[in-house]
Amino acid sequence: MKRNIFIETTTVFAFLFFSACNSPKENKMTDAQLKATDLLAKNAEKVITLCNKFKTKNVFPYEADTTFLYKEEKNSDSLGTNEIKQLDVNWFKHDLIGGTEYDMKQFYIIDSVKTTGTYASWCDSLQPGNTKRSNAYAVCKLLPDSFATILVWTLMTSSYEACPYSSSKAVYITVVYNGSVTQSFLLGEYISAGDPPVSMHRTVTGKITADKKLEIHVYEEDDEDMDLPEIKVTKEHYEFEIKEGKINLIKEKKEKVINMKKIAIK
Repeated sequence: MKRNIFIETTTVFAFLFFSACNSPKENKMTDAQLKATDLLAKNAEKVITLCNKFKTKNVFPYEADTTFLYKEEKNSDSLGTNEIKQLDVNWFKHDLIGGTEYDMKQFYIIDSVKTTGTYASWCDSLQPGNTKRSNAYAVCKLLPDSFATILVWTLMTSSYEACPYSSSKAVYITVVYNGSVTQSFLLGEYISAGDPPVSMHRTVTGKITADKKLEIHVYEEDDEDMDLPEIKVTKEHYEFEIKEGKINLIKEKKEKVINMKKIAIK
């Protein structure tokens, strides 16, 4: 990571230096140029600090499989509002992240309440279905080349202990390209939610390859009535690529919703 950050910050400051040297008035930087230099320096420092929160795990393919989704983040560094706001700047628009904006807002609310020391009393005011817990963790950083860093992080949420209920763990990636945070997207997810007699479960598993390709599989079960013998199953497959810091959709396949018999639990 140090190599990546050195290259990124050197590029930024080299650009500013030569821009200043080419200034027509006695090669002195104007107030606007000085402010721009200071702003870029501060942004670069913030990105370095953010990336340093993530431990390097440069193993490809990197997978967010079911084992990953079901384990607790006991050994990961927690992330607060300052870090999440840096990661939450630009999302690749896709149906897979339809609920992410809401989850981000809930995280900021809960994180803010925790800093005031009033979390316990705040929980007492919640209603069934409200988000009660929301925690974010830095998982690792991947370094596929000298220009890109991929930050892997999770957001875990759960609702107030009553119906309707919901619980989720989302695994996100954020791309840092040439020293700037460029785009974020979903890599994996497990959601369980319901309001009897209706319930749903969704599992999203993903993989990143060394050539910055993303493969994502979606499996969702929707139970419209617990007393009925069938559930609806949806399967989807997507392929993306990360190119020059941006995420692009390459291929998608959506199977028709099928009715599947429930498995009897003995």
